[in-house]
Amino acid sequence: MKNIYVQNCKFGKGVFAARNFEEGQEVLTFQGRKVTYQESCNPALEEFCVQIGEGIYQDAEPIGRYVNHSCDPSCGLKTSVTLKAIRRIQRGEEITFDYSTSMNEDKWTLECCCDADECRGTIQDFKYLPLKLKRKYILKIITKKQSPDQK
Repeated sequence: MKNIYVQNCKFGKGVFAARNFEEGQEVLTFQGRKVTYQESCNPALEEFCVQIGEGIYQDAEPIGRYVNHSCDPSCGLKTSVTLKAIRRIQRGEEITFDYSTSMNEDKWTLECCCDADECRGTIQDFKYLPLKLKRKYILKIITKKQSPDQK
């Protein structure tokens, strides 16, 4: 992929912009095989799986497996597997998304160390995000049809 690349960062590896992206532009589509929740719990897979539906996960292949979380992300999920820029992204800037926007399972949390001014301290399901942040994500990223906490 010419538009993005992997390099070392404070989290080990991260994905970075090889060019500028404007708000709304597609940045990356996660590729990989679909797995069940049980399969996603395998220690060899769990850090690379993205929830893409009720009990369905994608074992993200490189380059996607290196997209890190941020509480102040540069991207959001346009579909369950496609990231789009939610603001202007500068060449060399890390590509991140808020993992909470893909989570609806009540089974996994992670201590956050993104260092964003707005860092929530814990990554957990979308339904636990503050209402103001959920509204922002619904307007900028997620269509109401795709919102993880709406049935």
